[in-house]
Amino acid sequence: MGWIKLDRRLLNNPIVCKDADTLAIWVWLLLHAKWQKEDVNFGGERITLNPGQLIIQRKKISEQLNVSDSKVYRTMKCFENEQQIEQLTKPQGTLITILAWNKYQRDEQLNEQQMNNEMNNERTTSEQQVNNLLLYKEYKNNKNINNIQKQKEEARKVVSLDVVEAKAKGLKERQKAANEKRGIAKEC
Repeated sequence: MGWIKLDRRLLNNPIVCKDADTLAIWVWLLLHAKWQKEDVNFGGERITLNPGQLIIQRKKISEQLNVSDSKVYRTMKCFENEQQIEQLTKPQGTLITILAWNKYQRDEQLNEQQMNNEMNNERTTSEQQVNNLLLYKEYKNNKNINNIQKQKEEARKVVSLDVVEAKAKGLKERQKAANEKRGIAKEC
């Protein structure tokens, strides 16, 4: 659904404010006009309704507003003569274009769309910043894990080297002891 903008200058418009029924019909048109492009079927043709356009049947307006069909017809003719609307009538209904739609409605709707886009952009930017921060922390954590693993491997190598050196030292001592025994045995 949504909303429309009713400018206070409407009260100074003698065409629209001629009487209560005329004002009711005008507001009904504003409320039912498209606010964005929409493809529809009209008279067997596929057309695109632009903002400020709508397809009506006078009888529907008459029933909804409890205004005679002839009053709706005369009012619509008056709006057309005073260049408030354009009408294209076919047996399936009437295509109405509200001529000043962009002047009174579009700016506000663009502002709302821009605000929504800005909010979405801000949210997306914030989400990207959070995601980037999380990725950075994960990267740092992985880097730290890799560094710890490298340090453990280095420590293992050092321990392994110490063990090898100790074994080598022990082997040398045993060989020396064995040689000494042989020397002692040779002397005897």
